[in-house]
Amino acid sequence: MQRLSSSLKWLVQIMAILLHPAPMTYNIAFFVLLAASSSVVTIKQFLKCGNGAERNCCDRNETCAYWASIGECTNNADWMLPNCQLSCRSCGSNSGYLKCGKGAERNCCDRNETCAYWASIGECTNNAEWMLPNCQLSCRSCGSNSEVTTREYLKCEGNCCDRNETCAYWASIGECRNNADWMLPNCQLSCQSCNTNSNKPSKPSSTSMCGTGRDSKCCDREKSCADWASWGECENRPSFMLRKCKLSCNACRPTLPKASGLERCRDNGMTREVRQKLLDMHNKYRMMVAKGQAKDKAGGNAPMAARMLKMEYDCDIEENAMRHAVGCAWGHSAQHERENLGENLYYSTNPRMNHVKAAEDACKLWFDELATRGVGQEDNILTDEVWNKPGQIGHYTQMVWQDSYKLGCYVNSCPSMTYVVCQYGPQGNWIDDPIYETGSPCTTDDDCMCSNCKCSRSEGLCIVQ
Repeated sequence: MQRLSSSLKWLVQIMAILLHPAPMTYNIAFFVLLAASSSVVTIKQFLKCGNGAERNCCDRNETCAYWASIGECTNNADWMLPNCQLSCRSCGSNSGYLKCGKGAERNCCDRNETCAYWASIGECTNNAEWMLPNCQLSCRSCGSNSEVTTREYLKCEGNCCDRNETCAYWASIGECRNNADWMLPNCQLSCQSCNTNSNKPSKPSSTSMCGTGRDSKCCDREKSCADWASWGECENRPSFMLRKCKLSCNACRPTLPKASGLERCRDNGMTREVRQKLLDMHNKYRMMVAKGQAKDKAGGNAPMAARMLKMEYDCDIEENAMRHAVGCAWGHSAQHERENLGENLYYSTNPRMNHVKAAEDACKLWFDELATRGVGQEDNILTDEVWNKPGQIGHYTQMVWQDSYKLGCYVNSCPSMTYVVCQYGPQGNWIDDPIYETGSPCTTDDDCMCSNCKCSRSEGLCIVQ
């Protein structure tokens, strides 16, 4: 009876708040009531999870979808993101968030900004299948980075070993390709990244990791590139190999596929004017960077770009961005929903904002990260230190990522916001990769190091023909 009386007294207090609220009290009181009264019921009586790769991405309350639709993923993120993962699309890795450790843990990363919170409430154990691969840093689940863990777990076939007990799971969900930098050396057995076939010839390592003559700037960035290429990894894991092992993969002067062009996009709510504004703004900023005209907070201007590609608009990428934008759920889409595509997001609290203005404001805000946060790297590498600076820099780096030359966006008027989603192909923001190659901008077609590119000297950009 004492417990019941206490509960009734507490309920009366909450009802008093709801009947006589101060401004913004309805939402606050509602979430207090929910958090205090539903913790057991939510977990035991309601659990709705996704399918396939999202099978461990779950809503723990039956009204999650409604709350997400009215913007609560943003307004009440502390509660919504862990409890309404499916509706808020807060599961999975995405290019918009990557926080990695330092020193020996530099390749041990969290792929969601709420990983630390989930880890603090025990989700590393309760939801280990999702947490261990996606919140490695917060869960301390990077096996090879810990001397203790390495000694405690080692599964080998001959000299080919896994150094973490969850390697097989990570391999099964595609992490050998998506997180190749960490997976290939630490989960060799599960990723089949050992040269276990003695009859298969191994390509001898070159004494130089760069080409000669006009390909002297085409390099391998890993010592094992020649071996990996001889095992067929250029075809099996192109997203990793064509970035790290251009020389061994014979990708020094690739033929780049053309984008569809904005003229071919269907009537889906986007207008030609909005598409053109987004494309023009991106190329304006890429040109500024290429010519060394972009101010960097870390000092001076960002270095000039030697072979910055001019962006093209792609209708297929726009369709993919639209599928996320129409859901009106703030947060990055799951990586499997945009394979090899980067993503930038923007919203305005004005749901009736002019779409051209929203497109312009989004691009300006993203690019301004260079002036307000800064990169400050002479070699222009996206290091852990750059990525983990206070504030965000990833929108800027994705906008000017040299190899991301296809752009598709969607602007949507949601009930509580105007939502801009831009996606980029191929995906950028790879840790320890150059944001772009530095040097004087192109003056000849040959400078572009692309078999079907033409140099625009006036812009300092390479145009895919």
